[in-house]
Amino acid sequence: MGEEMEKKRFKINFKIIAVLFLVIILAAGTSYVAVRFFFGTANGAGEEEAENSYNQSEIYPVFEQQNFAVKLTDEGRAHYIKTSIVLAMDDAKLAKELQQRAPQIRDTIITILRNKSSSDLNHVQGTQKLKEEIKDEINSYLKDGKIVEIYFTDIVIQ
Repeated sequence: MGEEMEKKRFKINFKIIAVLFLVIILAAGTSYVAVRFFFGTANGAGEEEAENSYNQSEIYPVFEQQNFAVKLTDEGRAHYIKTSIVLAMDDAKLAKELQQRAPQIRDTIITILRNKSSSDLNHVQGTQKLKEEIKDEINSYLKDGKIVEIYFTDIVIQ
């Protein structure tokens, strides 16, 4: 009789362990989905961004641009952006080309800024998108290397 009781107890314990294991798996899965839904991006750009991003622990050579003060495209009351931008290069050899193309780069940045409204830039995603747009446009005509990151060292939207 003691042996039967022991087998029954083992079955009950095994069932409890199995149910607990399933509950933990379900909780982990639900948590993962909730985090991805609430903190992930709507279009999945977060994964793409992580794959394409550069190594943030690496220090890149930089090329500083002069200050920019540009009127934004807002209707009604005029809004302006004043910013200073630094371009991080993948190779220091690119500095010579950037220096030669400085007017072209400045024109590119001004053109992009003039096509933005203050509502486009009033949130983190807007400024991140602006950085990507500037980087992509400048990289489209560079030959000796590429820009890996854009840094705003100063930015005021008024």
